[in-house]
Amino acid sequence: MRRWSQTEPRATPSFKTEATVKGSDEKDETRPGDLLDLIRAAVKRKPEVSYEPIHPKGSSFRAIPILIVVLALFGIYLLFGLIENSEPLRVALDFLKSHPEVQSSIGEVREWGLRPPISYNSSERHGNAGLTFKLKGTKGEMKASVSLEKKSGRWIVVSASYVDPGGKTRPLAVAAQGTKTSEAGAVGTTQGKAQGNAGRLASGIRYFQENRLPEAIAEFGGAVEDNPKDAAAYYWRGRSFARLKQYEKSGEDLRKSIALDARNFNALNWLGWVETERRQWREALAAFSKSLEVKPGQGWTHYQRGRCHDKLGEKEKALEEADAACRLGFKEGCRVRQAMEKKS
Repeated sequence: MRRWSQTEPRATPSFKTEATVKGSDEKDETRPGDLLDLIRAAVKRKPEVSYEPIHPKGSSFRAIPILIVVLALFGIYLLFGLIENSEPLRVALDFLKSHPEVQSSIGEVREWGLRPPISYNSSERHGNAGLTFKLKGTKGEMKASVSLEKKSGRWIVVSASYVDPGGKTRPLAVAAQGTKTSEAGAVGTTQGKAQGNAGRLASGIRYFQENRLPEAIAEFGGAVEDNPKDAAAYYWRGRSFARLKQYEKSGEDLRKSIALDARNFNALNWLGWVETERRQWREALAAFSKSLEVKPGQGWTHYQRGRCHDKLGEKEKALEEADAACRLGFKEGCRVRQAMEKKS
């Protein structure tokens, strides 16, 4: 029989026109010699009888809206080409790729694309831009928008937002530009505090990716002290504790993250995985089930829920979950399902 194996949670998206020009050897034998002859010929010519049906009134102007659409699309194409290698696009992408909330939601950004609406206006020293992106990360996809201003020749991010899995638009914290601290290091404004908190999160995630877990935990702890309601800081510290196999501490932080953000299915998946490491199958099953309520269609999560049912002796439910995982493309579920069917 194929055994259910343990895996870590996956935090889960020129047209060539060919024109042929036909040449003609035919010559116009009645071509007027000059403009005056042409006018005279047109006046003397008798009107020809046409048997074509009469077009509805105004039909001759139907081509105008099509022309407008074509021109608009051509303008968008030119705008995309202008922005594609521009400084504001680079600044916006750097901001999104390094933002803790983006990384927490979709992981490391691997692919991106521009989407409308887009605006861009710039002179040598001043300007503004509004860019919308479709981001694809290691754990999922996201639509995000960034507004930028150009001041004294330098582009800065002034606001940003993203669309969460529930379809709601949520703001992304933007670090204050040029915020100064006192000699004691205290931040004097709310924006300064947000900047410090975001900076600690970013540093902590970088340490986590480098497997420097004690430094990561220290940074996430500082972020929690600055803002006890920061769900992302609890989430990442919980993951850091899990990697160190400190499962009780990990579970505590993940539960705090979920209490602050109940729709974070990644945190629910990690909590379920931590509970399986502690052999708490009922608690793990509850976490995985909640994750699937928030985001249906996760093959890995169906597989883990089946593993819990198997450990609890609920073989029929385990087989159903393995089948669901297989249908969703999680191959380990297919192998387990085949093994269970052969045994039955």
